[in-house]
Amino acid sequence: SNTAPVVSGITLSPTPAYNTSLMTCSATVTDPDETLVLSYDWFLNGTPIGIGDTINLSSISAAPTDLLSCQASATDSSLASDSQMDSLNLTNRAPNSPIVQITPSSPMSSDDLFCSASGSVDPDGQLVNYSYSWLSSNNVSHLGQSVPASMTSEGELWACTVIPDDGVLFGNPETTDVQIEISWDGDLVFTSCGITGRT
Repeated sequence: SNTAPVVSGITLSPTPAYNTSLMTCSATVTDPDETLVLSYDWFLNGTPIGIGDTINLSSISAAPTDLLSCQASATDSSLASDSQMDSLNLTNRAPNSPIVQITPSSPMSSDDLFCSASGSVDPDGQLVNYSYSWLSSNNVSHLGQSVPASMTSEGELWACTVIPDDGVLFGNPETTDVQIEISWDGDLVFTSCGITGRT
Protein backbone atom coordinates (compact mmCIF):
# COMPACT_ATOMS: atom_id res chain seq x y z
CA SER A 1 0.00 0.00 0.00
CA ASN A 2 1.09 3.57 -0.62
CA THR A 3 2.15 5.89 2.19
CA ALA A 4 1.37 9.57 1.65
CA PRO A 5 4.25 12.07 1.87
CA VAL A 6 4.63 14.32 4.88
CA VAL A 7 5.90 17.90 4.52
CA SER A 8 7.35 19.47 7.66
CA GLY A 9 9.76 22.03 9.07
CA ILE A 10 8.95 24.87 6.69
CA THR A 11 10.88 28.08 7.36
CA LEU A 12 11.24 31.49 5.75
CA SER A 13 14.51 33.38 5.83
CA PRO A 14 15.89 35.90 6.47
CA THR A 15 13.94 37.32 9.37
CA PRO A 16 13.14 40.10 9.76
CA ALA A 17 12.20 40.40 6.11
CA TYR A 18 11.94 43.66 4.18
CA ASN A 19 10.35 44.61 0.85
CA THR A 20 13.84 44.45 -0.69
CA SER A 21 14.86 41.06 0.74
CA LEU A 22 15.88 37.98 -1.23
CA MET A 23 13.72 35.38 0.49
CA THR A 24 14.29 31.64 0.79
CA CYS A 25 11.73 29.00 1.67
CA SER A 26 12.84 25.58 2.86
CA ALA A 27 11.07 22.46 4.11
CA THR A 28 11.50 18.72 4.42
CA VAL A 29 9.46 15.97 2.76
CA THR A 30 9.35 12.41 4.04
CA ASP A 31 8.02 9.50 1.97
CA PRO A 32 9.05 5.90 2.72
CA ASP A 33 8.03 4.75 -0.76
CA GLU A 34 9.96 7.12 -3.02
CA THR A 35 12.16 10.20 -3.22
CA LEU A 36 10.15 13.37 -3.80
CA VAL A 37 11.05 16.91 -4.73
CA LEU A 38 9.26 19.80 -3.04
CA SER A 39 7.57 22.57 -4.99
CA TYR A 40 7.24 26.07 -3.54
CA ASP A 41 4.58 28.71 -4.15
CA TRP A 42 4.77 32.30 -2.92
CA PHE A 43 1.89 34.61 -1.99
CA LEU A 44 1.67 38.29 -1.04
CA ASN A 45 -1.46 39.13 0.93
CA GLY A 46 -2.95 35.93 -0.47
CA THR A 47 -2.14 36.68 -4.13
CA PRO A 48 0.27 34.33 -5.98
CA ILE A 49 3.55 36.09 -6.83
CA GLY A 50 6.00 33.34 -7.79
CA ILE A 51 7.28 29.79 -7.59
CA GLY A 52 10.58 28.20 -6.55
CA ASP A 53 12.46 28.15 -3.28
CA THR A 54 13.63 31.80 -3.58
CA ILE A 55 12.00 35.10 -4.50
CA ASN A 56 13.44 38.60 -4.76
CA LEU A 57 10.97 41.01 -3.20
CA SER A 58 12.69 43.94 -4.94
CA SER A 59 11.14 42.70 -8.18
CA ILE A 60 7.55 42.99 -6.92
CA SER A 61 5.49 45.77 -5.40
CA ALA A 62 5.72 44.75 -1.76
CA ALA A 63 5.29 47.17 1.11
CA PRO A 64 6.03 47.09 4.85
CA THR A 65 3.46 45.09 6.87
CA ASP A 66 2.43 43.05 3.79
CA LEU A 67 1.86 39.37 4.54
CA LEU A 68 4.34 37.12 2.71
CA SER A 69 3.59 33.40 2.58
CA CYS A 70 5.31 30.33 1.18
CA GLN A 71 3.67 26.97 0.64
CA ALA A 72 5.78 23.83 0.23
CA SER A 73 4.05 20.90 -1.47
CA ALA A 74 4.87 17.34 -2.45
CA THR A 75 2.91 14.78 -4.50
CA ASP A 76 3.86 11.14 -4.93
CA SER A 77 3.31 8.87 -7.93
CA SER A 78 -0.02 7.74 -6.51
CA LEU A 79 -1.13 11.41 -6.35
CA ALA A 80 -1.09 11.43 -2.56
CA SER A 81 0.09 14.83 -1.41
CA ASP A 82 0.86 17.04 1.54
CA SER A 83 1.73 20.70 2.00
CA GLN A 84 2.75 23.15 4.68
CA MET A 85 2.68 26.98 4.74
CA ASP A 86 4.64 29.60 6.65
CA SER A 87 3.97 33.34 6.71
CA LEU A 88 5.46 36.57 8.04
CA ASN A 89 4.76 40.28 7.85
CA LEU A 90 7.36 42.43 6.13
CA THR A 91 9.12 44.76 8.56
CA ASN A 92 9.07 48.52 8.22
CA ARG A 93 12.31 50.54 8.38
CA ALA A 94 12.68 54.15 9.48
CA PRO A 95 14.10 56.82 7.16
CA ASN A 96 17.65 57.99 7.74
CA SER A 97 18.64 61.39 9.12
CA PRO A 98 18.23 64.46 6.90
CA ILE A 99 20.54 67.37 6.13
CA VAL A 100 19.30 70.45 8.00
CA GLN A 101 19.95 74.07 7.10
CA ILE A 102 18.86 77.39 8.61
CA THR A 103 18.60 80.56 6.54
CA PRO A 104 19.87 83.17 6.77
CA SER A 105 23.08 81.68 8.12
CA SER A 106 24.06 84.93 9.90
CA PRO A 107 20.70 86.40 10.85
CA MET A 108 19.98 89.78 12.37
CA SER A 109 17.20 90.23 14.91
CA SER A 110 15.06 91.65 12.09
CA ASP A 111 15.25 88.41 10.10
CA ASP A 112 12.80 85.54 10.16
CA LEU A 113 14.54 82.18 10.56
CA PHE A 114 13.72 79.40 8.11
CA CYS A 115 14.68 75.74 8.59
CA SER A 116 14.80 73.28 5.69
CA ALA A 117 15.51 69.56 5.53
CA SER A 118 16.50 67.32 2.63
CA GLY A 119 18.24 64.08 1.77
CA SER A 120 16.41 61.73 4.10
CA VAL A 121 15.83 58.37 2.38
CA ASP A 122 13.37 55.67 3.39
CA PRO A 123 14.89 52.22 2.65
CA ASP A 124 11.41 50.85 1.95
CA GLY A 125 10.74 53.50 -0.70
CA GLN A 126 8.05 55.27 1.29
CA LEU A 127 7.40 59.01 1.28
CA VAL A 128 9.40 60.87 3.93
CA ASN A 129 7.80 63.61 6.02
CA TYR A 130 9.64 66.10 8.22
CA SER A 131 8.62 67.68 11.52
CA TYR A 132 10.37 70.84 12.72
CA SER A 133 10.93 72.19 16.21
CA TRP A 134 13.01 75.08 17.56
CA LEU A 135 14.63 75.88 20.87
CA SER A 136 16.49 79.05 21.81
CA SER A 137 19.29 79.57 24.29
CA ASN A 138 16.70 81.43 26.40
CA ASN A 139 14.61 78.23 26.47
CA VAL A 140 11.95 79.53 24.08
CA SER A 141 10.40 76.73 22.02
CA HIS A 142 8.56 76.91 18.71
CA LEU A 143 7.06 74.46 16.22
CA GLY A 144 7.14 74.77 12.44
CA GLN A 145 9.65 75.54 9.74
CA SER A 146 10.08 79.23 10.50
CA VAL A 147 10.58 81.48 13.51
CA PRO A 148 9.36 85.08 13.17
CA ALA A 149 11.86 87.84 13.86
CA SER A 150 9.61 89.09 16.67
CA MET A 151 10.51 86.00 18.71
CA THR A 152 14.29 86.45 18.48
CA SER A 153 16.77 88.62 20.34
CA GLU A 154 20.33 89.71 19.62
CA GLY A 155 22.92 87.18 20.75
CA GLU A 156 20.43 84.35 21.07
CA LEU A 157 21.25 80.89 19.77
CA TRP A 158 18.39 79.18 17.91
CA ALA A 159 18.52 75.44 17.19
CA CYS A 160 16.28 73.68 14.69
CA THR A 161 15.66 69.95 15.11
CA VAL A 162 14.16 67.94 12.27
CA ILE A 163 12.70 64.45 12.69
CA PRO A 164 11.96 62.37 9.56
CA ASP A 165 9.14 59.82 9.44
CA ASP A 166 7.50 57.48 6.94
CA GLY A 167 4.04 57.78 8.46
CA VAL A 168 4.72 54.97 10.93
CA LEU A 169 8.30 55.10 12.18
CA PHE A 170 10.41 58.12 13.15
CA GLY A 171 14.04 58.31 12.05
CA ASN A 172 16.91 59.81 14.00
CA PRO A 173 16.67 63.59 14.50
CA GLU A 174 19.18 66.06 13.13
CA THR A 175 19.88 69.50 14.66
CA THR A 176 21.66 72.63 13.51
CA ASP A 177 21.77 76.14 14.98
CA VAL A 178 22.51 79.79 14.27
CA GLN A 179 23.24 82.79 16.48
CA ILE A 180 21.40 86.08 16.09
CA GLU A 181 23.96 88.76 15.24
CA ILE A 182 24.53 91.65 17.61
CA SER A 183 23.95 95.04 16.00
CA TRP A 184 27.04 97.16 15.38
CA ASP A 185 26.77 100.84 16.27
CA GLY A 186 29.89 102.19 14.61
CA ASP A 187 33.50 101.73 13.63
CA LEU A 188 36.07 100.55 16.08
CA VAL A 189 39.73 101.34 15.53
CA PHE A 190 42.11 98.51 16.27
CA THR A 191 44.93 100.56 17.76
CA SER A 192 47.38 97.68 17.59
CA CYS A 193 47.46 97.77 13.83
CA GLY A 194 45.64 100.95 12.93
CA ILE A 195 42.88 99.14 11.04
CA THR A 196 39.28 100.26 11.25
CA GLY A 197 36.82 97.39 11.11
CA ARG A 198 33.44 96.14 12.20
CA THR A 199 33.10 94.19 15.42
